[in-house]
Amino acid sequence: MIHIDASKGLDLTFKTLNEVYVIDNLFPEWFIEYVHAHTIWAPAWLFGRTSGDNTGELPAFSQQIFPPNAVNADNNCFDMMYQALSKTLPPHNLTEIVVNGQQSFHDTVFHQDCEDDAGLTFIYYVNKDYNPEWGGGTAIEYDNVTTVDFVPGRVALFKGMYYHKGCSFVNSPELRTTVAIKVALL
Repeated sequence: MIHIDASKGLDLTFKTLNEVYVIDNLFPEWFIEYVHAHTIWAPAWLFGRTSGDNTGELPAFSQQIFPPNAVNADNNCFDMMYQALSKTLPPHNLTEIVVNGQQSFHDTVFHQDCEDDAGLTFIYYVNKDYNPEWGGGTAIEYDNVTTVDFVPGRVALFKGMYYHKGCSFVNSPELRTTVAIKVALL
């Protein structure tokens, strides 16, 4: 795992995309608050317009942002996030942006976002009012199982073919919320 602290300068010309990158301090505090407000208080969470999937393979709630749909068509913070993250990537296409919400009792299973070597996944950690005692990191299996700790505003980048899962919050009334941005390299 390679840790990048963007407050000390930013070089996102990823030397190898075979690693898991953890990027802190990429976004200013106002943006972290903005994304928090537009995801935690989103109408799709509040009024139940979510996936309702309970197979155990996906987080309990999921909102697809890209391709756009009527529920979230006006929300531009996700496009801003994608633009900030994708500037230094090799040529690629945006394939999907999904906001995932996971309740404390909901366990996910290891899964892939794509099956080939050309996909990348960014996970942005949303909950601004996070307490480290809650846990809630992301377990990623690439050489061995590595856990990226949940930190508000943090971004994890890894190949979408790496098996990964969101670890639910423990003893928290909050919905563990992340944004997954998926791209395909050309």
